[in-house]
Amino acid sequence: MNTIYKWSIAALMCVASASGTQAAGILRGAITETSTKQALIGAELTVFRQGEQTPLISTFTDEWGAFEFELEEGWYRVACSYLDFKPVVQDSVQVLESNTLELAISLGEREPQELEGVVVVGSAKKNSVEALYVQQQNA
Repeated sequence: MNTIYKWSIAALMCVASASGTQAAGILRGAITETSTKQALIGAELTVFRQGEQTPLISTFTDEWGAFEFELEEGWYRVACSYLDFKPVVQDSVQVLESNTLELAISLGEREPQELEGVVVVGSAKKNSVEALYVQQQNA
């Protein structure tokens, strides 16, 4: 019994020390429109390790234009894009272990984009009670 207890403690200590090897910091902030200072909901943020082309992680801003990443200590490049705005890239963003870095990004230069047409398709079950009721109301 005593041996099992000792091995359990040793295993828990190994797991705890292994999980602590990746030091993390927080990168958070908000995206706003330059002239109105309003939050941009749904702006896309992509994080790259400095000097690399492959995206590390990506997210969209929330209803307050806010975002948050938990990243290992290091140097990063942050790209932000939003429909009808020219993308913004911030290089040399340093995240430090156990620290929070606040990053405010403002998009102002417009870059209008032409979008493809949208096709809306609908269907209804013709044999259901609800469908018959809707048909009766529309008649």
